[in-house]
Amino acid sequence: TRVRSSAASDVYKRQDLNYRVLFETMNTGVVYHQADGRVMRVNPAAETILGFSEAQMIGWSPLKSHWNVIREDGSVFAGAEHPIMEVVRTGEGLDDQLLGIPHPDGRRRWIRLSARPVRRSADGAVENLVVCFHDVTEQQALREQTRAQMAQLDRALEQSLLAMAEMIEQRDPYT
Repeated sequence: TRVRSSAASDVYKRQDLNYRVLFETMNTGVVYHQADGRVMRVNPAAETILGFSEAQMIGWSPLKSHWNVIREDGSVFAGAEHPIMEVVRTGEGLDDQLLGIPHPDGRRRWIRLSARPVRRSADGAVENLVVCFHDVTEQQALREQTRAQMAQLDRALEQSLLAMAEMIEQRDPYT
């Protein structure tokens, strides 16, 4: 039996090492949260994207002011409305959430986020959840630039149509 437990322990150690290597080297930001939303663990990609070290973020919660998160329309996610707290409340995962987050460099960064419950208690309540995200700031800037250009084209078309209407109205009725 001692040989079996040693072999099982070796397998567990190898699996643990594989997961650690994956967690540390992936370019997707990953943050583990407790059920109250507090940060438990952060991978290096998340540190890079968010601009804070893991040591700074441990214990942060979406219910506190550390995460001044906004929606695409600029409205602020109130603490309980934050996607992380929604996963805790509903027990359901979320995908493709766009969030604007403040960065220490003073600019707003945009991330595309997915969140899943990881562990549940015996009664089914979420105990831990994992949040994965990518920085989509550049794509969001291009989207905004495209919207601005489309609005400019709409204004130009409207002005052209108004000019044509004026020319038609001013036309001599006898010619």
